[in-house]
Amino acid sequence: MIRTSKKHNKQSAAALFIAIVVFLGSILPYLQPAYAQEVAPELTPTPFLTNSTSENIEVPEDLSTISPTPAAEAQTPPVESSSLSTLLSTITPAVKKTPQSARLKRGTKFSALARKSYQAHEKIRLGIEKDVENTVTLAMVSPDGKVLPVPHTEESAGELTTFVITPPQAFIPGRYQILITDSTGETFTQDFTWGVLAINTNKSIYAPNEKVYAMMGVLNEQGSTICDARLTLTITQPDGQNSILSTEQGDIKIHEDCKLKAYTPNPDYYTTFQSGTQGTYTLELSAETTNGSYVVQDRFEVRESVPFDIERSGPTRIYPPKSYDVEITVKANEDFSGYIEETTPFDFTIIKNETSPHDIEEVTRLSTSGKVLGTSTAIVGMPFDGETVVTTKFGTQYDADHLNDNLVVQGLKGHDGIDFALEEGTKVKSVDAGTVLHADVNPYGKTVIVEHSWGTTYYGHLSAITVQIGDTVTKGQEVGISGSTGNSTGPHLHFALSPHGTGVHNGYGGMVDPAPYLGIQDGTVLAAQDDLKTNVRVLKWKVDLKKGDTKSLKYSFKAPDISPEFYLLGPLTFKHINTSEVVFQEIRKWQIAADADVTIDSAAVLGTSRGMRNTVFISTLVGYHFFIDNDSDLSYLKTTDGGASWTGLTDIKASETILGFDVWYDKWTTGDTGTKIHIWYFGTGADDIIYESLDTANNDTQTSEVIAFNGTTAVAGRGVFVSGAKMRGGNLYVAFDIDAGAEKGVRRSTDGGSNWTIRYTTGTTDTIIEATVDQSLVFPGNEADNQDMWLLYHDASTNELTLKVHDDSANSTSESANIVTLAEKHHRRHRSIWLCGLNSA
Repeated sequence: MIRTSKKHNKQSAAALFIAIVVFLGSILPYLQPAYAQEVAPELTPTPFLTNSTSENIEVPEDLSTISPTPAAEAQTPPVESSSLSTLLSTITPAVKKTPQSARLKRGTKFSALARKSYQAHEKIRLGIEKDVENTVTLAMVSPDGKVLPVPHTEESAGELTTFVITPPQAFIPGRYQILITDSTGETFTQDFTWGVLAINTNKSIYAPNEKVYAMMGVLNEQGSTICDARLTLTITQPDGQNSILSTEQGDIKIHEDCKLKAYTPNPDYYTTFQSGTQGTYTLELSAETTNGSYVVQDRFEVRESVPFDIERSGPTRIYPPKSYDVEITVKANEDFSGYIEETTPFDFTIIKNETSPHDIEEVTRLSTSGKVLGTSTAIVGMPFDGETVVTTKFGTQYDADHLNDNLVVQGLKGHDGIDFALEEGTKVKSVDAGTVLHADVNPYGKTVIVEHSWGTTYYGHLSAITVQIGDTVTKGQEVGISGSTGNSTGPHLHFALSPHGTGVHNGYGGMVDPAPYLGIQDGTVLAAQDDLKTNVRVLKWKVDLKKGDTKSLKYSFKAPDISPEFYLLGPLTFKHINTSEVVFQEIRKWQIAADADVTIDSAAVLGTSRGMRNTVFISTLVGYHFFIDNDSDLSYLKTTDGGASWTGLTDIKASETILGFDVWYDKWTTGDTGTKIHIWYFGTGADDIIYESLDTANNDTQTSEVIAFNGTTAVAGRGVFVSGAKMRGGNLYVAFDIDAGAEKGVRRSTDGGSNWTIRYTTGTTDTIIEATVDQSLVFPGNEADNQDMWLLYHDASTNELTLKVHDDSANSTSESANIVTLAEKHHRRHRSIWLCGLNSA
């Protein structure tokens, strides 16, 4: 039997105690989450080097050089903890793994972002190392302070999960904050700017020793254009050598149009330099501003040969009320037969350029189920309980001509909402929380309009309205009872939806298809889907190119009247004609900023135009926008800063339902130096054509109302329109049809609008306005007789546009040869025709 002394026992105990302490010290980082009540976790977890976790982990490129620096100090508006917890509780955890048997849990580690600034097209990669039993939730705070879920994908390699956040085709530029929380309550935040610096190069792939044209734009964190930034562009060649260009040295120029808050095709900053040998060239653009410093990276390639040489021309910054041209020149270095595709934001209105020999096919594509960054995260509910069927889909054109004629009157391409087969007496509910904007008759019989944080919804043909204007409603709250009031063929609910920023000239009065928001499948309403869908618009050209051919692909776009916003175009993609296999693609997207200095008054956005011409700029800075508001009043707004702001809402005609109008500015007439805006409009009150004028040189004083045509039975039937202009000799003309052909004609004033006389009207032998739905746009005539009048005339019976020439002296009219023959039913879309006609005038 071996005995030990007490001294030896004490030494053994001490050694055991030291061993235990060492062991506990080695596992302490893993015990912190499990014993959070005893050991308080750090407020900001220490970022880690991602390549130190395991030799076998494949490290994402963007994370491989991250230094363990603290997260940037948050600059975004503070988020209420209660609202954040509420949001996070509704978001599906981003990482889920099967729990293992009981063991010691490890703490969660988050990597710092590789950079503090990203371009609009750049993906953001965030590495997370975590215990397998922990779940992680991502959210993001946008520049306007909204908490958003994050559309992302995940890449796993061993213990490392990388979150890849992909930017949508359109989002708000500025400072964002990522919020990451794991199931232990540990939270990590990281700030970064997204889209405040933009750089476009005229090509994404160059030949050796080719001239590179670089265009740049700078925004502050609120999305406003900066024109005094100190820019430095560092170009790193494939061999590692650097070239540095800067505004300080004069290599980077600042265009004089940078401060212009109006249309300009010129970039704010620009420079040129020469490419070298083949390889990848890195561009690092840094900006020093009064608000801080920003750095982004981009690239282009130089190759000895490419199957297609692509050069782009387009805007880097836009003024939203105006349309912009995009031209893509393609030189084929090999034969190609197939489709060339261009991707644009869904909310862009595409205007096909007639100078391009290629027809553009528009395709709406559902691109992702994630939320759009910078927009509402509200999940839209259903406007009623239970199930029913859709009787009329969005965009439908009817078999019955009189129904299509109603669309023509409203200036619509097709049905502007969805009709649900609801029995009369069914409760109709708001699809989301909001404020009641309208609760009265029109535009769809008894109608309720609710404004939400993300857009506006319409509930039409109700038998009863159960809310009042100004009421605050919750999601699912009753707003009315279904019925069949107004222009209705039977009991149903007409539901329409207009997200904020959708242009009223999109062909549907600013409405979009509600189906993706409501989860409608196979014509049956199921349940509201979990996510709002993000659509893109794809333009397709079918081409047959031979080696050596050069083709120019052109289109114009009109962006929504919202700012700040950032948009991406492209990349241009070549696909095989039979297999749709991608043959070639640009390596980068084109970037466009709409800065925050451009704001459109909500009254004009919510209103409708129903005017042949509605915007007049009398100088670079001063302009007027005429529109019919939601109360059916004819009104205008004025800008004195080139469109940066629109104020001074003024009613021209109130307390009457105005259905159509037109304006003409003196200086639109060749050689005229006058300062008046002439206005003609028609309403259902007196059934008359009224003339007024607005003198822009005399404090906007308007003339009194003058009756240009005294209507008797006018009821605003099919084909209603009013159009006027001033001739070179000073006479005023107005053409009209205000009662389905029963009251139509042309009136003339020879004394500046005080008196109006008949030129042509119903029953004469040479009637200019021939039939119902035929419409005209009036212009000054040729120089042979300075009082002659031209009419761009739409003949619905032959689906043609023609030019009618009125000889004022002889009081006779001749019709020219056909200008263009329209495809079947395209005559229903007359509003777009008139806009094209005006732009070509």
